[in-house]
Amino acid sequence: MNPLVLQLVYQLMYQDMSYSRIVNGWESPKQPRTCALLQGSPLSPILFNRFINSLLKSLNWNSQPTFPSALFFADDGVLIAPTIRKAQSPLNQASTWADMHGMSFNIPKCGYMVTNQPICTYLPHTLTLNNHPIPYVTSYKYLGVPFASKGIDFVKQGIHLSQTVESCHAGMRWFSDTWAPRIRLNIFKSILLPTLEYSLPLLYANYQRNCKAQEWITLTNAYNNCVTWIAGGNAQRPHITAHLLGLLPFLDRAQHLFTRFYLHLVALAPSNPLRAILDHSNWYPRSNYFMRIHKHDPLLSQFLNPPPAFTKHLSNLQYTPLTLLRDTILEELSTTKFTQIRSTIGPHSSKLLQVSMVTNRVPGLDCDVVLTAPVMDQAWLLAWRRGVFGWGCKYLCGEHFDRGHCKYMPYPNPSLTQDEQFIYELDRYLIDPNTKYTIVDCLLNNRLWNQARNILNAWTLTMSNQLRSTTTHD
Repeated sequence: MNPLVLQLVYQLMYQDMSYSRIVNGWESPKQPRTCALLQGSPLSPILFNRFINSLLKSLNWNSQPTFPSALFFADDGVLIAPTIRKAQSPLNQASTWADMHGMSFNIPKCGYMVTNQPICTYLPHTLTLNNHPIPYVTSYKYLGVPFASKGIDFVKQGIHLSQTVESCHAGMRWFSDTWAPRIRLNIFKSILLPTLEYSLPLLYANYQRNCKAQEWITLTNAYNNCVTWIAGGNAQRPHITAHLLGLLPFLDRAQHLFTRFYLHLVALAPSNPLRAILDHSNWYPRSNYFMRIHKHDPLLSQFLNPPPAFTKHLSNLQYTPLTLLRDTILEELSTTKFTQIRSTIGPHSSKLLQVSMVTNRVPGLDCDVVLTAPVMDQAWLLAWRRGVFGWGCKYLCGEHFDRGHCKYMPYPNPSLTQDEQFIYELDRYLIDPNTKYTIVDCLLNNRLWNQARNILNAWTLTMSNQLRSTTTHD
């Protein structure tokens, strides 16, 4: 690093700097600060990368170009050796570097593991770091993903993610009774969904190899439980509820993330060590024909086969600028999502879904305008869209109330104008007769919240008596 830059960094971050600790409201005396990095400073990651880079160069100096000897993410590193006997040499290099730079390693958090070898036939060797023995482990969590002797432990990772989301979700349910669906949806997108999607492209690649994997079932259930919570319960068909909320079902969402991750791999710089590993396996996508590889690399085989979104781009993939390809594929994924949300619920249900126009779309939302309704109305109106309004109220014969019973219910005057009445009648004429499109749906599509609320209020008050008297009359 340029000496002038070093001097500037020293003056900004270390010269005449002091700090204190606050514990339970009590502040400690100020202490001079002459080392370490400020937590939260945007300059700290850059400085740390410059500092740690010499260690990586030392460890990878004699490594093969197709496979590095060391991989680091910030201060989390992994050393890779072809045999257990050759593993001590890079550890000695790391120890020497740490002594020269005044650093130390947290030995209790370290561990070494032998891959592609049965545990019962292996006698652990003693490996040391800074003259301290490193514990031998049969599994290790690196960057939040558990690894075992055969690679990623997909079962443990899937169960861990689902349990983390379910635990957080269970804590929220204690306080969320009065939260509107839109508030729950925003919390889901900002807190629960990122947790559930961590490492999901890798889990999806393994799912393609084993569609009955137990970890995938638990992840799907956790996702569906969150969708049910957002909508307020009774989500017997979570894929429909997800579409009404502008979300994709879990499997489709995972496929989209897998495609975006695949696009990221395509755009890797040639100097990236992951690109070197993939290129060594002749990874670059060339055709849509299934490519078989060695049985010891079942996960990599999924990345040797491009996702469907790459189908029509494969012939020009090597000649298309990656920035243009990225924008094109992301736009196609967005269009696919839009089309799927509109069509999955049914071939004639676009009026029941009411996809928002681009000009009036709620930020972060792709479809149902019900979530733009007043907070106190959202739960009822969304229940109507989902077909569970009045759930629990039945005819004496045992049938649940549904849209087909609307003709038996009293209609308060919705105060439609002539134009609104014309639109409703035109919709009924154009929609397939089997689609149960009601005046309430017309009111919701036109954001006439008060009129829709008045009708649903009246139906709630008279529902059980009306259904009972109608059944008796019949």
